[in-house]
Amino acid sequence: MENQFNLATNEGFNKFFESFTFLKSIGAVVELKVIKQTRSNRQNAALHLFYTWCANALNKNQDWFKYTDYKNVLCEIEWTGEMFKTYWIKPIIKVLYDINSTTKLKTNEIDIIIDVITKRFAENGISINFPSQFSYWLEKVGY
Repeated sequence: MENQFNLATNEGFNKFFESFTFLKSIGAVVELKVIKQTRSNRQNAALHLFYTWCANALNKNQDWFKYTDYKNVLCEIEWTGEMFKTYWIKPIIKVLYDINSTTKLKTNEIDIIIDVITKRFAENGISINFPSQFSYWLEKVGY
């Protein structure tokens, strides 16, 4: 059962209500706590789009995700946005801020992480920008 719900979305509210109904049916005693949101839903969506763009850029550059399978054979697969978050973003936030979850990142911390990643990509000849309305329109016109 989840323990955090974004009541600003229908999905979050519905999940909260399901949990509430279940807990009420078993007579549970609960404690509610309001969690200050560190960034907007729009910022969060842009961050996840950035992960996907980074994964796509790595794939386009043929810089595949490498892992050793159960037979001890080195394998390569294409990156996904979620894999990029797990293997790039989370280690960076752990080193910089000693945090394990991206949900705890503040906007100014995200800016620093984006700078670290874009610098690392540039060192390898990969151009990547954080999503903005400008980059959205550039993509639409095929630039």
